[in-house]
Amino acid sequence: MVRWLALAVLLSACSSHHDTPDLGVADLASSGLPSSDLASSDLASSDLAVVTCTSIGFDDAPFVTSSFVPGDSPTLSGGTLLDGTYVLSTYTYHGQDADLAPATIQVRGQFRVTGTTWAGAIELDGIETLSAGFFKIVGNQLVLANCANKFPAHTEFAATPTTLTQAGAPTPSAQAVLTFTRK
Repeated sequence: MVRWLALAVLLSACSSHHDTPDLGVADLASSGLPSSDLASSDLASSDLAVVTCTSIGFDDAPFVTSSFVPGDSPTLSGGTLLDGTYVLSTYTYHGQDADLAPATIQVRGQFRVTGTTWAGAIELDGIETLSAGFFKIVGNQLVLANCANKFPAHTEFAATPTTLTQAGAPTPSAQAVLTFTRK
């Protein structure tokens, strides 16, 4: 269950094509972010007009093994997300007690960014999830809306010219942190 919570923010399943939903401020208000940060002109349904849920594949994305890191998760400060393909390079759990950490898993993934659109592929222990949509950056929050529904997810993130680091959903015992390296 923990592995799905950690990646639910990044990817949510969708079929090969969906009609373009109307993603306005009212729908995005459920994200918990201030409505002043969610200008409808920035997140209009036209942003999804060119987005379809198609596989980006895994290309040469290697599997990585999750690991436990004692202590608090890193502070994620936002940044500029550059166009490109990002390959999952680390998947860590941060917490105070290694005995309570989630089980070790094998995972691989890719995340492609073009303008304000994204497409992703992730595989956890043999189960693949593909998704696509658009995003908006609000401070250190990456707000992702996908073409399968109009309910956005948001997560803390940090971006550098070569990496994207994203927080997964926390559990009582650990916080997942995913780091992608830009190809």
